[in-house]
Amino acid sequence: MARIGICNAMQSGNSIYQKVAAAVLFVFVLAFLLSTPSLSFSRSTSPSPREIAANSTLGFEKILTVSMKPSWPTRGLLATAAHTGLEITVPEQPYNSNDLVFSFRGSRSCRRAQPGHGSARAWLAHLDMMKYIVASGLNSTFVIEDELDWNTAIHEQMKLVSDNVTEPDTERLEYYDDSLMATEDYAGFSKKFLVNVAQDHRSVQKLVMTVCTFCYGISRRGARNILKALSSGQDEDFDEGTGYICPNREGNGLGKYAEDGVFENLIGTTANMYNSARCEGLFNARCPQPPSDRMPAGEPHQDRAGFRLVVR
Repeated sequence: MARIGICNAMQSGNSIYQKVAAAVLFVFVLAFLLSTPSLSFSRSTSPSPREIAANSTLGFEKILTVSMKPSWPTRGLLATAAHTGLEITVPEQPYNSNDLVFSFRGSRSCRRAQPGHGSARAWLAHLDMMKYIVASGLNSTFVIEDELDWNTAIHEQMKLVSDNVTEPDTERLEYYDDSLMATEDYAGFSKKFLVNVAQDHRSVQKLVMTVCTFCYGISRRGARNILKALSSGQDEDFDEGTGYICPNREGNGLGKYAEDGVFENLIGTTANMYNSARCEGLFNARCPQPPSDRMPAGEPHQDRAGFRLVVR
């Protein structure tokens, strides 16, 4: 009897140890599964198009800046990006000698106007950026110049853009007015060209005049096409040259005009930006709002920041 009692006690103890060991093992296995994304029990959801458009790169793989750093425009741009939660990369720009610029200006094969020295240097900088995009394998890139500005509510604005451009009814987006776009001095900021556009609203149209393009979305394939088509100076400026790549009005977007600054320590003014991210990022203040043409002094100005060109 004593021997049987001892055996029963040993079996009971072993059973308790086995249960404890099994419970500990279960806890470790469960923790492993929950910490492994591919094996997690939690439901993973993909971000919506409006959430992607409002992320830190505005839905692109990268936002790249054409700029020779260090410089005051680059410092201002990065401060603006930090203030609004945008992630901007400034690739190292290779040095282009004066001889190379001179050769580029004279290497045209058509009767269009040739770029000036400064325009040719800027043109080469954009071509260098296209080479960077191709070599980096980026499928979608938003290229901007370093003097660019945008609204402090850029993320919320991009959500609205995403919501509306994906609507089935795109009749108004397809609207095109030849007489409007044929105006030579149109640069996207003058109130007299805004026909039937209410205050605080935007006008979106297909564009063929790529003048005053300070930022553009581009694919890797588009970068290759630009290198093929614009590898020699074929017009006065790079932005005008891009107009010949999209003869069928495939450059879609919003008109943009940017002010050029002179001194880094001056806040400056802007007529096309109501809530300037650059002014807030650099000076923690709003930019003064000068009256534009046909707009009374003191009246709120429309914000028309945006991009103009998409090369497919």
